[in-house]
Parts: sequence; C-alpha cells; structure tokens
Amino acid sequence: MKRHRGWLRGAGMLLMSYGGVALAHDPVFGPGPHVLYKDGVEVHINVDRNKAGQDKETEFGLELSYGLTGDWAAGLELPYVWTEESANTASGSGDIRLFTKYRFWRHDTLGVQESAAAFVNIKMNTGDERSDPPEGSGSTDTLLGLTYGYESLKWYRWAGMRYRRNGKTMPGYSVVTSGCLTLLPAGARSCRNT
Repeated sequence: MKRHRGWLRGAGMLLMSYGGVALAHDPVFGPGPHVLYKDGVEVHINVDRNKAGQDKETEFGLELSYGLTGDWAAGLELPYVWTEESANTASGSGDIRLFTKYRFWRHDTLGVQESAAAFVNIKMNTGDERSDPPEGSGSTDTLLGLTYGYESLKWYRWAGMRYRRNGKTMPGYSVVTSGCLTLLPAGARSCRNT
C-alpha cells in the first residue's frame, strides 16, 4: 500500500492544482438529469478512502461515459482497490460498474430548462473476493432512480429518488438481500432487509 501513496498524492495534487474552467454540471451530492450530447465522451476520476480503526481501503476509479443520443448516455467505471485489514493487504481490480441514464422529458422556455431522467447503475461481481482481504463485495447490486432538475439563469434546483437492491453476498457476509429507497435532497430514507 505504501508504494502507491506517492503516486496517489501526485495525482491528487495535479487534480487540485488544475485551475481551469469547471467542466462538471450535475449536482454534487446526487445524480442530476443531465446527459451528454450525442457522441460526447466524458472521463471522470474518483478516489474514495475509507478507514475504520486499523482497516483502510482506497479505491481509485476511472469512469468513462458516452452520449448515445442527445437524451441517452451509458458508461462504465473501472475501479482499482487497495485494502489493508489487520496485518493483511491486497490490491487489484474491484467490482466494475455499468450505468446508463435516459432523459425522458425536457422543457425549454426563455432562460429556463426543466428535465427529468431515469438511470440504472449495476455493480457487477468482478473483484476478487477470495483474496485476503477481499477486493470485491461478492455480490451484484443494482441501483434504479429518477431525477428532476430546474435550471434557470439564476437558480438550479433538483430532486432525485433512488432504490438500491443488493444482491446475494458470499458466505460470511451479514446482509443477504436488502433494498433502500432514498429521497434527495431531503435525505429521507426507508430500508428493508430480508
């Protein structure tokens, strides 16, 4: 894990030092209704760090999106995971995610655009869950959602709703199946485990 820290710090410093024009448009804390234009390509880099006691996990993800039409985009995320649990460390490819978003409604008026979209995100069981510690979750999970946005020259507001269905996990994990409905931005949440 230590040999990767220098590379991660260098990449992080390079990204933070970029002072150019912001090329993002979706809301920060959830999915928005925007999609790429036809034949548009978007490359996005994610870094996610988790720590609980002595256990640490860092996931570096490369996300690629493509605009199939002016209202439909699809893509994938290729993660690389570094995990430390107790005295064990492992690194390798994590669970690949496939996603798509379709904007099914758009209304333009002078200075205002309203739109709504549906999206699907599937996290496949591709990481090595046999390594110690595991690099994958051992399950295939699905996320379904709807999102709405109102964008004007002065205001941008949005709302979203999503449902996550966790697949069956490998033996030894506590949750077998679960579902969770999240309403954004209010943060209301309703979950069930079976």
